[in-house]
Amino acid sequence: MRAFELAIMIGLLLITTAIEAKPTNNATAEKLLKTVMSSPSGGIAQLGGPVEITCRVINQVDVIMIKLVKLPLNAGDSAAAGQEVFTAGGGKQKLRSPWDTRPDLVFNGSSLTVRFNMSQLDEGRFRCDAVTLDGELPGNAQQLLTLQPPSAPGLLFDGAAPKPGDQLEVVIGDILTVNCSANVGKPAGDIRITFTPATQGAPEKEVPGATNASWTGPISAGNHTVFTIFKSSLVKVKIEDSHHGGSFACRLTPSSLAASLTADVNETADTTAAAGNWTSQLVARGPAIHALFPVGFTQT
Repeated sequence: MRAFELAIMIGLLLITTAIEAKPTNNATAEKLLKTVMSSPSGGIAQLGGPVEITCRVINQVDVIMIKLVKLPLNAGDSAAAGQEVFTAGGGKQKLRSPWDTRPDLVFNGSSLTVRFNMSQLDEGRFRCDAVTLDGELPGNAQQLLTLQPPSAPGLLFDGAAPKPGDQLEVVIGDILTVNCSANVGKPAGDIRITFTPATQGAPEKEVPGATNASWTGPISAGNHTVFTIFKSSLVKVKIEDSHHGGSFACRLTPSSLAASLTADVNETADTTAAAGNWTSQLVARGPAIHALFPVGFTQT
């Protein structure tokens, strides 16, 4: 009886060890195949530019079928299977709908490679999956984006964009809204609102407390419409007593595009109000004006 019990214990131990030693699906998939995007470089393609994606087989022994699937941009590498581009297995290779009716697509079944010209609808994540006796194993995913150049950002002062020479009169203590927005392109850049005091040698600093947003929207590109990424940054500032001018800027990074405004502040007494109620008259100077801003401020 003891020998029988010992044999059972050894058997259970061997089974447990085998289960624990079994690699994860992702680790197994990496040993079987790899998703390779030969072009474009970095996964960023010009509209109409060439795209080449290959399912490179590393170990064919355990693979029954290989699939190339297209996933949404926000999907993770291990997401459930997306739209099939092609399948290959059992000596047969087949393009799937709607890829099989695409005139610009070339499929090489021997090398498991697809080539096509980039369109807006091709944006996404492409992944090669391996189907084995243990199930379907997701491989690594490659992101594909349409290259979209950014546009110069714009600045708004309480929702308006004053013209050169405009003057705005505000009461000390007023809270004003400064907004910076831009088409940040693809891959997406970032925007930030900065302030540089007129004092000689004063450094440019980012205005704190910004509320940021991001969305996708259409723009015109020649004879067609494409979708790009927009971002905005909004801060609320409080007008304070100040005799110094300065410059607000909306900067787009990593691009060098920027919108800026330089303003003077002249303080005068408000004769129609109680004594001590001062107003500030902000006068814009310099090149193209996107907005008129307070110079002295505190975060609210």
